[in-house]
Amino acid sequence: MLIDNEFIDDGLAPEERVFRALARAEDQISRLDERAKACGFTAGWRDRADMRATIARMGVEGELIHPEDLLLHALGMDSRMPERALLRASALLRARQKAWRGGEEVLSWRGVVWLTGRVGAPPPVAGRPNLAVGGPGVGGLAEITGFFERLAKGQADSPRAAVEDCLEVLDVTAGASPVMMAAALLEAWRVADPVPGHSGLGGLLAAQVLHTQRRFTAGLFPLEVSLRRQPRPPRLDWASPGARLGFWFACFERSAALELAELDRLATQKALLERRVAGGRRHSKAPALAALAVHRPVLTTEIVVRELGVTPQGCGLLLKRFGGLLQEVTGRSSYRVWRL
Repeated sequence: MLIDNEFIDDGLAPEERVFRALARAEDQISRLDERAKACGFTAGWRDRADMRATIARMGVEGELIHPEDLLLHALGMDSRMPERALLRASALLRARQKAWRGGEEVLSWRGVVWLTGRVGAPPPVAGRPNLAVGGPGVGGLAEITGFFERLAKGQADSPRAAVEDCLEVLDVTAGASPVMMAAALLEAWRVADPVPGHSGLGGLLAAQVLHTQRRFTAGLFPLEVSLRRQPRPPRLDWASPGARLGFWFACFERSAALELAELDRLATQKALLERRVAGGRRHSKAPALAALAVHRPVLTTEIVVRELGVTPQGCGLLLKRFGGLLQEVTGRSSYRVWRL
């Protein structure tokens, strides 16, 4: 891991060590992007990735959210009053969904306020304000180091100024790799914490950078899934900017590897579902249900009835046909939910 090697004399210059980690992260991100777009169930993977990223982010903050609780709340099928942590997770999930529908305008003060839910109207569709077009490329870490030093002084006199100070890193790194821009924004957001109570927006905005820069187009990159497994070491607060950026590069690499494994799992489940319905009647709805189960993160009776045009009783019979391949996550007699 690059974080561990930062304090070991391996004969590499600091910049060389950082840019090697950047190259590994870019390679894994490219692999994930191509696999996700070619898998045949991109929308299903994207919805599941948003859910995993949201739950992982809450885990980093010390809040345990069960996937079924978040799913049921998103569907409006709560059986009890939701807790504060569940409401925060639901708000973060909605923010990811809103950011996916947006563009560069999200990377602005108005975009951040919209993502937090404080205003209902989205920012006007346009390029990011003050975005340096054709700016100088970052050949080393000097520009980023100087920016972090200024940011750490905390001279912003309002939340808006603090957010705009963080987003200025996108101008400082204009012309660099989108992964470098995303990592620099993540570190800037961590240093300044411009919107207290919404620290998860840093990872969301970094994913938006990759999306708007056409570096990762299958969805919003789920960086948080690796942070839950390997949180940021506290000693990095005193490390060099190169080591701190290297940690984020390692997170990108691990997250991509985890999502590649998830794509493999979904592809295996898809093959098992197709094998289960092979050889059935020509007019059977089972193949359509198998496809729906892959393309939707969850299934409910209402979804199946609406999408396939069957009765609720027919839906129950179809779901029973798949046995243990579709897991019920509710364990109750009404408002039941199934998932792969």
